[in-house]
Amino acid sequence: MEKPRRAADVPDDEIRKKFHVKRTKRRAGDKVYETYELPAAFDIETSSFREDGEKRAVMYLWQFDLGGLCVYGRSWDEFGDWMCRIRDLGGVSKSHRMVIYVHNLAYEFQWIRNRFEWAEVFAREMRKPMRALTKDGFEFRCSYVLSGYALKTLAKNLHYYKIEKLDAEMDYTLVRTPYTPLTDTELEYGITDVQIVEYYIREQILRNGSITRIPMTKTSYVRREIRDRCYSPENRESYRTRMKTMTISGPDEYASLLRAFIGGFVHANAYRVGRVYERVASVDLTSSYPTVMIAEKFPCGAAKHLESIDDVRRLSAYCVVFDVTFFGIEAATDIDHPISASKCYVKNGWREDNGRIVSADCISITLTDVDMEYVRLYYTWQRADYTNVWAYPRQYLPTPFVEGILSLYQIKTELKGVKGKEREYLAGKENLNSSYGMTVTNILRDEIVYDGEWKSEEVSVPEEIRKYNAGRRRFLFYPWGIYVTAYARRNLLCTMYQIGTDYIYADTDSIKFLNRDCHWEVIEQYNAEITEKLEKALTYHGLSFDLIRPKDKNGVERPLGCWTDEGVYDRFKTLGAKRYLVEENGDLQATVAGCNKNLLPTYLKQVSPDDPFEAFRNGLYVPPDYAGRLTAEYIDEETYGIVTDYLGNKYEYHELSSVNMEPGTYTMSLSAMFLDYLDELNR
Repeated sequence: MEKPRRAADVPDDEIRKKFHVKRTKRRAGDKVYETYELPAAFDIETSSFREDGEKRAVMYLWQFDLGGLCVYGRSWDEFGDWMCRIRDLGGVSKSHRMVIYVHNLAYEFQWIRNRFEWAEVFAREMRKPMRALTKDGFEFRCSYVLSGYALKTLAKNLHYYKIEKLDAEMDYTLVRTPYTPLTDTELEYGITDVQIVEYYIREQILRNGSITRIPMTKTSYVRREIRDRCYSPENRESYRTRMKTMTISGPDEYASLLRAFIGGFVHANAYRVGRVYERVASVDLTSSYPTVMIAEKFPCGAAKHLESIDDVRRLSAYCVVFDVTFFGIEAATDIDHPISASKCYVKNGWREDNGRIVSADCISITLTDVDMEYVRLYYTWQRADYTNVWAYPRQYLPTPFVEGILSLYQIKTELKGVKGKEREYLAGKENLNSSYGMTVTNILRDEIVYDGEWKSEEVSVPEEIRKYNAGRRRFLFYPWGIYVTAYARRNLLCTMYQIGTDYIYADTDSIKFLNRDCHWEVIEQYNAEITEKLEKALTYHGLSFDLIRPKDKNGVERPLGCWTDEGVYDRFKTLGAKRYLVEENGDLQATVAGCNKNLLPTYLKQVSPDDPFEAFRNGLYVPPDYAGRLTAEYIDEETYGIVTDYLGNKYEYHELSSVNMEPGTYTMSLSAMFLDYLDELNR
């Protein structure tokens, strides 16, 4: 890699040479344009500060990697000059585009949004552009959305290039400006960031065959791979015919499906919260979501709509989504309470266990027949009224789709740790992990528009559903995703129920519990049952049983869908969902949503050297240096002023738009309702 230089010092000929690359032709509607097969990356470094109490920020360094030519500048004027040079010398225009990747485009876009004229901005969420095209032909894309990894992890996952993101070289608490002298180390820190992205895009070009074929999102890879399998020449007609039967009737049905979608179950046994336990076992489900996509039956046809049914269990040949109102509902067990209060659209006289319904005079919620399997275990009620029932023909997912999932699991298992196959393994692993995500993509999103400011415009629901149903390359059915999580929750919650009150904590596909040996038969019984289900499904599809038990590089079978032993913790303490502390062989590990997992154990040891578990409690305050979190405030208006850097140099700044980033603290705070419930249990 060439040594970085100031952008103004690079001769014109060096820039021209970078554009001596192939251009790939693309069509967008009735327009045809070409794109340079040239990897490029852009990044900025900024400082945040306060002026008379007002949050402010200034850019002090920008970095650009143009196909291996690394340059930098210190001001926006320099950046503007650089972009004009590569536009003119490279021949960049609306018909000859250049793609520039930015790792977390949402951040950089806020700084540059008033420095370009934009032809098109595509986003699925407010302030989070995934692609932004200037009228000059520069197409900014987000490499973070594509990879799903922080830069440090992205560097580690590179296959052909060796580079590391520099750590702890930049003290961001020090205010810097374009006038602040930068050390070689500080400059290298910034340049390395764009080098990592440029290397990553080089590898993506190799993987996809062209920069124009690189998708926008991580899940796009698995979508493309499985769609191509489903619509291969031998499957095309039969798959399209089957898809035509899987339609959504209209807004009412879709609204029911949206209400019925519930994610993974993450919760703690309230009776175990706040206590330290020794010898806590941990088990983890191997590829829980892919497993149920193969083993279980799903909605595979248009729904019948019924206004009411006396007993939903009579529809055993159907997948059923329905509204249910429970009167006089009560917890039937002290193990846990799986109904989420936030999913109830009617609640009267209810009690909560950290967001979960313990009891209620009346609640209304939309569920599936699969959800009812665990609801019956955990609750009793005086009366239940079922209304607005949607009944779908129940069947295994299409064989080409199932083959695609099995192929990804095989790649992940067989290539793990195999020298020379790192790239293929990583792609298989990422695609397997993303295979569920594509099934729950919301098919009706408000349109996000950027025309100088961000706006959200409602789409026509009937029209979008019509287009969804008519899609000739559609290979998914939205109800599938709802049932994927329902089956996975059922498997988790039924295992928890059998473990009983020794259960301490669960998170989507893992369980922590006491007395491992007493409950291991439950684990083994589940493994036998899920294997039998998988084999039954494979028999239906006419596929080999070997596909669910591929061998790793050492020849050891890795069966799909089974609980695996994750060992026994020496000590374990939880304060609720996504809040727990673990000790293994003297090593302390913390998982706390919103707090840095690497820094928190060090802080706990400082607060309570004799026993860090004592410090891990409600009310724990974590200062900015250990919380490891930043709070962002988007500043849309122009800001002017004079700021003094940490060396005493004054700089007159002018930002057209910016983002202030300040270190945030963290306070462990249990809700008042949850504390009241815990007090009630301890009386």
